Amino acid sequence: MRFPLPLRFEFCEPPPKLHWWSRAGHPTVALLSAFTYVDAVFGVLTVPAGFLSDGASIPRFLWAVVGCPHDTYLRAAVIHDHLYRSAALPREWCDAVFLRALADCGIRLGKRRLMYRAVRLFGGLSYGRGAHA
Repeated sequence: MRFPLPLRFEFCEPPPKLHWWSRAGHPTVALLSAFTYVDAVFGVLTVPAGFLSDGASIPRFLWAVVGCPHDTYLRAAVIHDHLYRSAALPREWCDAVFLRALADCGIRLGKRRLMYRAVRLFGGLSYGRGAHA
């Protein structure tokens, strides 16, 4: 997959292999292969094989507005989860990567802004919690 604007990040091919299951009643995805993309600001970012993600942390009552946690923005959510857990970048920068990732996934501007504001308002509860999925 290639994207029209060279300054935006792009996910590297091939797409990651995934395994889905329910953990404590919540859908969970495990990466069966590493997942890499190139960010225009931070360069190559890789999520290792074995990483667990719950997708986007969206309360079920908001799924009708934003979509389910495993919608077209799953790749953006997985990289954001990894950046948050590793705390390798400051939280604000992780959120900026997420915003660019949403744009690259083709998410419309209004939905991107809503999701970005949500992680800015509520993401602090999860930032730096290494083992939490």
